[in-house]
Amino acid sequence: MNYEEIRNIVDELLPEFGVACTAITKIDGEYDPETGMTSREKHTKGQVVITNIDMRFGSQNNLIEVGDQTLLATASLELEVGTICTVNDVKYQVIAPNPIKPASTIVMY
Repeated sequence: MNYEEIRNIVDELLPEFGVACTAITKIDGEYDPETGMTSREKHTKGQVVITNIDMRFGSQNNLIEVGDQTLLATASLELEVGTICTVNDVKYQVIAPNPIKPASTIVMY
């Protein structure tokens, strides 16, 4: 099966129903004496649809709190734990990225 085609469908539908998003992921590295930093940032852009988590699931999992939200995101965002996503000037921290990836091709998060 051609999963690139499925990713293209996702990349077409999410912008239609979602909003633009930028993501910043810190990547640990070696100390850079020029900058004084031990990490660098990876910036990616994509589209997301934001949904509220139904609190029926909150009672089954003590990690979900009132106000938590789910982002459905394009694969281009390359989300990882700790990534900061900015949507309409609101920042969201990625807690548990869940890539949908049949045959090792990430279709969406």
